[in-house]
Amino acid sequence: MSLQKQQAGIASLPLEILDEIVEYIICRCSKVIRRRILLNLRRVNRKCQASASRLVFSDLTVRVVDCPPLAGKNRPFLDLEIFCQTSIACYVQNLNILYRNPWRNFAGQREQLETLFPIFIKQLPRLRRIHFQPIEVTPGQRNMTRELVKVMTDALRDLPGCFEEFSLEHSHTQHHERPSTPPPPDENLPTVLRRVKHVQLKHNSTSPCEREISHIFDQLQDGECLLSVELSGLADIETEGNCSGFVHPDAPLSDITLESVTTSAERLLALKECRKTLQHVILFGVKLTSGRWADVFRELQKCPNLRWLEVHGCGYAMMGKSPHLIDGARKAGVLSSSDTDVWALAGCQVHAQNNRAVLGDKCSKFRPVDPFGRSVSS
Repeated sequence: MSLQKQQAGIASLPLEILDEIVEYIICRCSKVIRRRILLNLRRVNRKCQASASRLVFSDLTVRVVDCPPLAGKNRPFLDLEIFCQTSIACYVQNLNILYRNPWRNFAGQREQLETLFPIFIKQLPRLRRIHFQPIEVTPGQRNMTRELVKVMTDALRDLPGCFEEFSLEHSHTQHHERPSTPPPPDENLPTVLRRVKHVQLKHNSTSPCEREISHIFDQLQDGECLLSVELSGLADIETEGNCSGFVHPDAPLSDITLESVTTSAERLLALKECRKTLQHVILFGVKLTSGRWADVFRELQKCPNLRWLEVHGCGYAMMGKSPHLIDGARKAGVLSSSDTDVWALAGCQVHAQNNRAVLGDKCSKFRPVDPFGRSVSS
């Protein structure tokens, strides 16, 4: 068969089938070979170019950096300006926004971003995931990055219909910095939460005991489509358990991960609304301000599809309604002076293990890769 006939045959295929063929060709290739194949496919014809471009440019890393002034103007959002003028924006599915290097001058940057970022977002019709990862070395940089993240979350109201995952990291502020520190950038999330399927909100701190008070525990009740939730380093506003719920009662929640979180048993008991869909529960260093762990584990044991329960270093905060329940010796992942907590945890873990043996378990985490070969963590 001649090359022209082969290309004509490829051109006649529906784009969906061509996408599957391209994915099959590169599925077992290394990153270097994969990129080389995709670049060659882009030269075959327009359909192959579109199909290969969707994979080549599906993951995009944008750096917000302090760069030398251009034409007398500081332009930390130069990456955004460039991508607004290219044709690859229509292929981007996963967007990583990294803040790098300290800024010399913050004047006017908020106004620049308020103008530029909404334009950039509207040019991403296939966007499915956004991850914000700021660098916050000094108090000034912490305040500045929070202001910029707030501007970006304001613009998320114009996200495309396919958007489904939101991830945000931010760092701890010392007590003496807090009077002038902007609030955590979660006040604009309800609009986003109504649409997304996966949420990750992470608060980094040099101290394992530091938590930042967050509204996210109440805001998740707007997440009607949520499949997975991951919270880290946060503290619930309601310490006495006077809460109306946790996740939206109609959400098909499957996975929940809480790490270094302070909340109430009443908040976790509200997961019973997702009893039929809940499959994976991971609790690392979760402290209860009220209520008992035994009640939480007994409620989780009623989940018919629970396949994985991982508990490490969970216990009680020195406050709330149950001050007599204090951290004791480490017992099966729960720090408690009550054997009832330990027995309830053991029973729930056996329940999850039995379900895993009968129902099986397919748990995978999506990890985006930057197609330009740049390290996301650098």
